[in-house]
Amino acid sequence: MKRRKFLRNSLSGGALAVVNGVLPHTAAANAEPARAEVGSFELDELTISELQEGMTRGRFTARSLTRKYLERIDEIDARGPALRSVIETNPDAQEIAERLDRERKDGDFAGRCTASPSSSKTTSTRPTG
Repeated sequence: MKRRKFLRNSLSGGALAVVNGVLPHTAAANAEPARAEVGSFELDELTISELQEGMTRGRFTARSLTRKYLERIDEIDARGPALRSVIETNPDAQEIAERLDRERKDGDFAGRCTASPSSSKTTSTRPTG
């Protein structure tokens, strides 16, 4: 059998197997389980200035923003596409947010970025595997 004929027959047979459903079980076995769709997030397009203005006007508190962002992290990393984009959150975040809300209420807050959401990224040169 000539090389071209062999390749044509191989490709045709493979395509036919996929079309006729002979091989779909292999793909299904290797596929990850379906994850929930990630919905829109009300704070997605807000700037730090807009968040601060919302806090000044009483629309948000540090605690409510913290809760919303922690829920979003959970939605994306635990129940959604599991991006693992946030490895660890501060277990004291809600408590800290409540303290910042009290300071803001008392007029004793550090400045514009007080209670603004933030995260940091650390890179590692350590091999994974």
